[in-house]
Formats: sequence, C-alpha cells, structure tokens
Amino acid sequence: MVGIERKLGPKGQIVIPEEIRKAKGLKPGMTVVVDVEDSKIVVEPKKMGIVEWLEEQVKKDGKVLGKIDWDKSYEEEFEAKWGAKGAISRR
Repeated sequence: MVGIERKLGPKGQIVIPEEIRKAKGLKPGMTVVVDVEDSKIVVEPKKMGIVEWLEEQVKKDGKVLGKIDWDKSYEEEFEAKWGAKGAISRR
C-alpha cells in the first residue's frame, strides 16, 4: 500500500483513510490501541474479551441481553421440580 499523507490537527488528531479503515475493519465508535513499535506509530483495534464479544453479537442481532439472577432462576427451577419452597439454604 502506498503511504497516504494526512495533516495532524491541533489536538493531535488524524483521520484514518477510508480504504485503511475498511481493510482493517475499523468502525466508528470502536476502541483502538495506539502504541509505538521501533520508529512507527501503530493503531490496532482493542482486543475484546468474551463479555465484550458477546455484547457485540447481541447488538448485531438487535436483541437486548438482560442480567440473569442465577440464584432466583435456580430456586424457581428447584421449586418447580421438587415442590419444596424455601428448601435451598444460603451460604
């Protein structure tokens, strides 16, 4: 790829050319990591953990992922199966 010149803005900002953003999968709102390697400035997408990845997948599908109350869900299942309300002891 041929180097593309950009002027540095007053706050140290540059615009990453569209063809580079597309080639590297950079999208508006993404977090990037800026680093220096040897004499080069390197800009890379931030690596996602499993939680961030799952949130991204949910956003793509347009579904909302709510918090799960695991204790409540387990108690409800236990009561439905065994009919023993309040039989679960808390530690």
